Amino acid sequence: MKTTLQLLAFLVGLLISVFLVFYLKVNIYEFSKPKRFHGNEWYNPYESLSSIKVKANFHAHTKKWGGMTFGENSEEELKTAYQARNYDVIGISNYHSISDFMRESPLYIPLYEHGINIFKVHNLVVGAKAVGLPGFPLHFSLHQTQQMLQRTSRLGELNVLAHPTMSKLPVAALSKLSGYNLLEVGNTLGMSTAHWDAALSAGKPIWILSNDDTHDLLKEPTFIKWNIIFPEEKNAASVINALKRGQHYGVESYETDCEDYDLLECRIYDDTLIVAMSHSVNRIDLIGQNGVQQATFTGTDRIKYALKVEDTYIRVEVHMDHCVYYLNPILRVPYSDNTFDLSLYPHSNAYITWVLRFTVLICLILSVWMTFRLAIKITKRSDS
Repeated sequence: MKTTLQLLAFLVGLLISVFLVFYLKVNIYEFSKPKRFHGNEWYNPYESLSSIKVKANFHAHTKKWGGMTFGENSEEELKTAYQARNYDVIGISNYHSISDFMRESPLYIPLYEHGINIFKVHNLVVGAKAVGLPGFPLHFSLHQTQQMLQRTSRLGELNVLAHPTMSKLPVAALSKLSGYNLLEVGNTLGMSTAHWDAALSAGKPIWILSNDDTHDLLKEPTFIKWNIIFPEEKNAASVINALKRGQHYGVESYETDCEDYDLLECRIYDDTLIVAMSHSVNRIDLIGQNGVQQATFTGTDRIKYALKVEDTYIRVEVHMDHCVYYLNPILRVPYSDNTFDLSLYPHSNAYITWVLRFTVLICLILSVWMTFRLAIKITKRSDS
């Protein structure tokens, strides 16, 4: 009995030692106070739209790692199913693995889902150049999430914070985190618009993504979230550039594809926002600072809204019978520009960081020492 308990303690000690190794390089950050969008100009991602439309999903899993990640379909099955629904970009986002499938397509975009941890704090690396190390098995605080985002932002063209609702990220957390370009507002669990508005209200120029997060084509609700992108050319590089500029919108569908409705216009003229659709829609909502609804228009295909001095951003939701279009926001900016610096990460607090790292190191040494002693005792007992 005593040997069994010692063996169990040894295994627990070994597990704790391995767990602590991940935190030897942990960082503690000093998050800056939220700062609203401000300025006399407006950045409008839809000011000059291409006539090319691309339908895309960037989150789908296939059979990988022996089925451990619950991907039930082959790559060919996934491709066939999405092509039947007229998808142009079929993103395969297996965990820590970049798929080469469909590499011959001009719209092939390498990507993967990053993160192997409790509570599924994950992100999508789009236009991935390499796969990063898994990171932290448990995010004790926002500091680990921030560190993950900074590490993965260097691994591809775009960094996407995935399924914030599934990750149990508090809405307020989005006002602090940085190092990502897009937020997966639309996912299997629904629409995380509150998280999006928290980021936008803190002055973070974050664009939407709306994805299926497919694991099983037959047992999950599939083909209900997607993106419509307006690239200059129908190739991967142009799609990524359009995503960087926010020249796309997210779709949430209830029953049908609802692609008969086209966005004809979204422009600003004399401080008036004008939005026009190809057909009359049920409702158009305008959402602003802190997620407050600034205006709503019903039963129309065209709206005009006089932008107010206190408007920091305005995003548009177009509601139809069977779906909703979520447009990227127009943003108040100091000067006319179509780029945003997302590399302004929070500073690391060197003192607290090194105190914490030293504490983790001491705990690791103690854990290894105790585990080693238990191993010796178990070995002596087995020899006797």
